[in-house]
Amino acid sequence: TGLALSISVNYKAVALARNRQVAESVANERLEELRRAGVRIGIDDFGVGHSSISHLHELPVQIMKIHGSFVARMMDGGPSPVPAMIAMGHDLGFVTIAEGVEDEAAYRRLGELGCDDGQGYWMARPADAATTSAFLAGPGIVLPAAAGEPRV
Repeated sequence: TGLALSISVNYKAVALARNRQVAESVANERLEELRRAGVRIGIDDFGVGHSSISHLHELPVQIMKIHGSFVARMMDGGPSPVPAMIAMGHDLGFVTIAEGVEDEAAYRRLGELGCDDGQGYWMARPADAATTSAFLAGPGIVLPAAAGEPRV
């Protein structure tokens, strides 16, 4: 696998531009240039806020990150669109990543559903610059988990 870096594009700023169609066209051209350069682009927090199904076709994305609130709802036993989101993402050729993986049960359930990857405290806690640099510099370094939590 490779190093995952997250770069956010403020889509709201595009919407505020005077000529929205021109601004969106320029933004899409830049995203396409990044994609051609080998950068994998994803839609973060899919299913909430300004993300929409139409963006999956309009933007040159390869990754769909499912918002953690849907994972939490699924793990609480409530109705959740997570299985359908994973299936839709795969049907459209996207890598699916679930946010909010807080425990082994969520990790295993998402794996059973075919989710490609996850993100959350159970997998790794946020780290400061020094810890992240050490992780990137050497093989086999495990980021510290909170006391009593498993390390992946």
